[in-house]
Amino acid sequence: MAAMEMEKVVRALPELLAISSRVWIDYGEGADARYISFRKPQGGTDSIVEDNVVYHYDGDLLVGMTVIGVKAAFG
Repeated sequence: MAAMEMEKVVRALPELLAISSRVWIDYGEGADARYISFRKPQGGTDSIVEDNVVYHYDGDLLVGMTVIGVKAAFG
């Protein structure tokens, strides 16, 4: 199972790194949410919600994402 999970992470890295050379990923068990930040602190000024994802922007720059309901969506 660990090798399969690592393969998923490796496949996702090029797209994440195309947005930013640094990526922070955290998980909140109580909220069942994955927090992805492309800069620290995010300093977002606006958010857009689409389905189970909240996109955080600072002007036109995507600075982070929150994926809600991770266990239900990705098991």
